[in-house]
Amino acid sequence: MFGAKIIFVSLAVFQAVYSADVPPQCRGPPPGVVNAHECCEIPKIFSEEELSSCGIEKPDGSKPGPPPHAHDCKKSICVLSKKNLITDGDKVDKDASKAFLDKYAEANPEFAAAVAIAKDKCLTAEGPGGPKEICEPNRAIFCISHVLFENCPAWVDSDNCKKLKDHIEECKAYKPQK
Repeated sequence: MFGAKIIFVSLAVFQAVYSADVPPQCRGPPPGVVNAHECCEIPKIFSEEELSSCGIEKPDGSKPGPPPHAHDCKKSICVLSKKNLITDGDKVDKDASKAFLDKYAEANPEFAAAVAIAKDKCLTAEGPGGPKEICEPNRAIFCISHVLFENCPAWVDSDNCKKLKDHIEECKAYKPQK
């Protein structure tokens, strides 16, 4: 949704927080993987204009770590509001989000299976998984982005991307299940 850095943020946050039994190699991204966003070209969900109007700058990949907006709930609420996906001021409207993702899947049929998984995992009545200190809109965005990336239908065939895919497969068992 917002970029590859969110994928790494979600990997680290969700895997490290949920289980003390997570092996060290699964507590963050694999070492040496660069330009993870090049491993799967996910069609944009939000336009550059929508993101920019909410103060979210496109990451250029030059700065390590999470994108500057990763913990800023107001920016996530702003961008989700642009698509009418927020209710009660700060809650994800799950029904509207599911309908929105259905339209996204219609426009991007190669991602239909990944979208179905994201809806089942990330837009449940209980809300998306993750630490409660992270606001629901951010948890939903992290979750959906991660699921779309993890279930990419057209993974790039390169040593770099193979390393990342192997890491995802190896560490999948340590992710929290909903």
